[in-house]
Amino acid sequence: MRTRRIIWSVAAVMLLIGISSLAILQAERLLTEDQALKDMLPGVDKVEKVTKILTDAEVGRIKARIGGMVMHQEGSKAKEMAENREYNFYFGIKDNKKVGVAIFDSQPGKWGPVDFVMALDPATGKVTNMAVMAYTEKRGRPIALKSFLRQFFGKTSKDPVEVNKDINSISGATISAKCAAFEVKKVITMYEEVFLNKPLIERLKDSDLSARTKALAELGKMDKSGKDTLLQQLVNELSKKETDNCQKEMIIFVLDAYSHPDTANKLLETKLPAGVELNGDLESVLNKLTESAKVKMTWSNDGLKESAKQVKMAVPVKTSADENFYAVLNGIISQYGCFKCRAQKDDKYPTYLHQLNGDSIEITDLETAQKRSLEWWNSYSNKNAEDKKGASK
Repeated sequence: MRTRRIIWSVAAVMLLIGISSLAILQAERLLTEDQALKDMLPGVDKVEKVTKILTDAEVGRIKARIGGMVMHQEGSKAKEMAENREYNFYFGIKDNKKVGVAIFDSQPGKWGPVDFVMALDPATGKVTNMAVMAYTEKRGRPIALKSFLRQFFGKTSKDPVEVNKDINSISGATISAKCAAFEVKKVITMYEEVFLNKPLIERLKDSDLSARTKALAELGKMDKSGKDTLLQQLVNELSKKETDNCQKEMIIFVLDAYSHPDTANKLLETKLPAGVELNGDLESVLNKLTESAKVKMTWSNDGLKESAKQVKMAVPVKTSADENFYAVLNGIISQYGCFKCRAQKDDKYPTYLHQLNGDSIEITDLETAQKRSLEWWNSYSNKNAEDKKGASK
């Protein structure tokens, strides 16, 4: 009887050990997606999800830079992971500006997949925060600690981001530490290739004003032949019926800058005084905004002006010290411009668009702005042709 009790006791202990081991190997969830987004993008007004399917060219550039999309390490017990091509980028918006971007992704660890979330500076791709969402690690559990993860904060593609170089390892958990380091390097590289290293013509059509103006500065440094080639490509796209309204707005912005360079440069440098409250109907808001910035504004027709009185701002805006006038104007027009791809999604009123006209801002509609931009291009092209003809004589 005593022998049987001993056997049963040993069996019970072995069973408990087996159950305990199984529990350890099951994925432990540390954060939900909602919690992660709040941690990665604190204090934002809203979060905009942008889904991207990586092209073969983008994947090729990423692999050329870091060696692959997934890093399977020798000694890892994790199952093989397939390459993912579809990613969601969550942009945090504050005062109509992108202030952060969060990305979810996974890498094989020692015992199974490790799910990460990372936050980057949208303008530079620099790491601002990072967390482990779920993992099955045993000795590698410290990779979820902030004391380990803080090593990655501030890292960019210019840093090695390698264990035993600029990242301290974890004793007995080198595979887990290398998994985290590779993930950081991959997400930084992927974000750069998808958003920051885009061709100039794509950045000229970016919905973000600061990205667009930086691209304009690059275009300004090109020789005339290069500028004309890019502008011709934009004009061709503006003329296509399938080009969506949002893209047309961005193209018109670029063509405006070249048809009225002095006005564009002046407006891009115009600052607003602090404490200007913008609330009520769109006509009153735009009038107050331009008056506070001492910028001239006209309306292309009375009908457009009257309809603007019917569009109400959902959330009041209060300007901060030295806030850029053009950025605020872009934000308001984008949000209440009645494009189907905008937040308003209202076909009751016309589309509002700001366009340069001499030394002033003119509030007009997309069709009129498009027509004027194409007329300017034809005039510009004809002048170029005449200049070349005159030079050849």
